[in-house]
Amino acid sequence: MPTELTWDGKYNADGTKKSPLRVELPFQTVETVNESAQDRQRQFDLFRRTLAA
Repeated sequence: MPTELTWDGKYNADGTKKSPLRVELPFQTVETVNESAQDRQRQFDLFRRTLAA
């Protein structure tokens, strides 16, 4: 015998399930950087040289 959670408003008056309420949440957008390790190292070396000068 399956177990089911029920609550007021889960079913329509005719006994069919209602669609769940969808709430739009303000998720943070994450930026993806597509660069190689070699490019990253080159930038780091350039930055390190400018600090040393």
